[in-house]
Amino acid sequence: MTSENDYAVSSIYNWTASNSTTSAGDDDCGLAERRLLLDRVQTVAFKVVVPPLVAFGCVGNVINIVVLTRKSMKSSTNRYLTCLAVYDILYLVLAFTMILKHYHDIGATNRHLQAVYFLAAA
Repeated sequence: MTSENDYAVSSIYNWTASNSTTSAGDDDCGLAERRLLLDRVQTVAFKVVVPPLVAFGCVGNVINIVVLTRKSMKSSTNRYLTCLAVYDILYLVLAFTMILKHYHDIGATNRHLQAVYFLAAA
């Protein structure tokens, strides 16, 4: 008498065994196309979309800091918002340095970038 788990395991094994009979050329071709698509998406995301977003975020947060630190804007809430803007800039800069790994010209060969990667990952 077999349990439900034995049936589930055997059905998964049969499914993988039946799907592994496809030709290796078809599987490699599909995998190569997926890797090419992933490479294109990463290129667009990391090299085209992210740098302007980081720049826009840093400029916007600097403007927030300038406005919120005026004498007429002194309050505890504005101090919290100023601290939030400062930490947001730090986060954007550290996240951008992590994205620099995708630029092969810069790469992880620079020792100062390796230190930043380590600090940002911590």
